[in-house]
Amino acid sequence: YAASVPVGFLQLSSLGANIVDYVIGGGDGLLLQQDPTTPVLLHPFAIAGLAGLMINALDTIPLAGTDGGRMSQALLGRPGHVAFSGLTYIAILLYCIFSGHQDIFLTYLFVTSFTQKDLGIPARNEVDQAGLGQAAIALTMWCVAILALTPTN
Repeated sequence: YAASVPVGFLQLSSLGANIVDYVIGGGDGLLLQQDPTTPVLLHPFAIAGLAGLMINALDTIPLAGTDGGRMSQALLGRPGHVAFSGLTYIAILLYCIFSGHQDIFLTYLFVTSFTQKDLGIPARNEVDQAGLGQAAIALTMWCVAILALTPTN
């Protein structure tokens, strides 16, 4: 009685799709080469995990008001964060325009542009610079978010 999701849902995330393909299909990519409407039987916890992976990856994008924005502000300071956030917003918008996945990311940009108006509460200590360990963790998180949000096709 396992729930099923179409292969097209799995293909929305290259990281999630490759994890499912490795666990179920042995990692040879045969599962991901199926028709996008082909159902794949997954445990409900696996489906929830894939959805949670994508939701958390959206929150890790370095835009104002998100956890990724707070990470970029800690690494780059306020002026650097505003510039980096603007470049990220423009990159996502260009990706939406030139790819076939406008519905997902344009909805995200539309929602965040209206709901995330605050730049966050100023920290008590904005003088200390983030160390090399924090920078490495932030870069790793951003790379995981990119992998989780990049479709396979």
